[in-house]
Amino acid sequence: MKLAVEVVRAHRLKPIGRHGTTNPFVEVEFDGQRRRTATKLNDLNPSWNETLVFDVSDPLDLPDRTIDVSVFHELLSSSVDHRRRRRSFLGRVCLLGSSVASSRLDAALQLCPLDKRSLFFNVRAVFNNGHVDGNNDAAKDDPLGKIRIRLSTLAIDSVYTHFYPLLAVHPSGLKKTGELHLGLRFTCTSWLNMFFLYVKPLYPKMHYKQPIPFKQMQYLRYQAKQTVAAKLARAEPPLGRDVVAYILDDASNTFSLRKGKTNWHRIRMLFSDVQAYLQWFDAVRSWTRPAVTTLVLLLFCVVAWTPSLILPSVFLHLFIVGAWNSRRRPRHPPHLDTNLSFAESAVPDELDEELDSYPSTRTNEMVMSRYDRLRMVASRVQSVVADLANHAERIQALLSWRDPRATAIFVVFAIIMAAVFYFLPFQLVVMLLGLYFMRHPKFRSKRPSTAYNFFRRLPSNADTFL
Repeated sequence: MKLAVEVVRAHRLKPIGRHGTTNPFVEVEFDGQRRRTATKLNDLNPSWNETLVFDVSDPLDLPDRTIDVSVFHELLSSSVDHRRRRRSFLGRVCLLGSSVASSRLDAALQLCPLDKRSLFFNVRAVFNNGHVDGNNDAAKDDPLGKIRIRLSTLAIDSVYTHFYPLLAVHPSGLKKTGELHLGLRFTCTSWLNMFFLYVKPLYPKMHYKQPIPFKQMQYLRYQAKQTVAAKLARAEPPLGRDVVAYILDDASNTFSLRKGKTNWHRIRMLFSDVQAYLQWFDAVRSWTRPAVTTLVLLLFCVVAWTPSLILPSVFLHLFIVGAWNSRRRPRHPPHLDTNLSFAESAVPDELDEELDSYPSTRTNEMVMSRYDRLRMVASRVQSVVADLANHAERIQALLSWRDPRATAIFVVFAIIMAAVFYFLPFQLVVMLLGLYFMRHPKFRSKRPSTAYNFFRRLPSNADTFL
């Protein structure tokens, strides 16, 4: 597949030098490929009418690519002052791959204003330039906000125009620094290739044949970040390392109590549906609505007696739920969620700890208070991990003969169950177990079951700890 970029003309270019004119040429970069036009001498309104052709390796990645069009002034003088630099930057235009016409009939002439500033891909972040006022090379650019839009959340051939708020986390709290108006349109040239991309591996084949260790992968990512930062530092205008680190989420793995709360809330949201289902099943099992419980028992008996209906029923249920939820599908691309991020409810000390450098630049008293708070959080995590380890070790203790009486009981129970499952039909055993589990509360005891009591009495390695 080929991509053709037709460079037609330019108007009112900025004159360079004392002669009040310029020698412009256009350089187009796409997917690591560079093409340039001829140089027009002493022309502020040049006309090229040249077509630059590029190779497209994967048509599905075209909407995610960018086409960088740069205009330069070629220095034709051979004096000593101009030997080191043969061209001067005039301006740049960044075109999105989603705006490329699929056929020549849909192509249209488009006049784009030249921007002296550098556009960083899909306008993901906005910065406050710290070099404007003081001309200080060591000054850092303050981030004003970031926008992430996942292409898979966009509908095909739909235009999205929204005002996205620019949010930045500061030690004093969350601040809104402005708004960014973006227009998006996602197009697809081949539906078959797009669907095939969903099952295509994320990494090259060699990555799975000879996987890279985690430590080495972290080192390679660091080197890649340094390479990108060094390259963009030589661009016109240059981008600082702090800008590159912000774009690449360099601080995403640093400790943050706010992010820890966010991840815990995400896990709770994932299990909320499971919890709702367990509550519904407990209500059915408690016979609060006898008609519903009777219907569930009949369906269970039918499925248990004809197990060939299990998988068709499961996939049919998934289809019905997916079709039902299509009415409430999102109509707009998602944006940063301040409630999910706990950015508004976080206290200033937590945000200051998140933005602090390594090693810390705060006072010893503040660092000590943060350490005590971290110890409290870590103690809760330690308790949960200890419970999981105890349960796993109790399962191992069933056959390890660490408790000889418990292992003997389990071995005898295993041989009895083997005989039961051998002589009785499997459907009958499952049906009897289901009826026993769904029995009326009048025939139950409020005390824990025999199996639970036996499992809790099994030993674990916690007894050998200091």
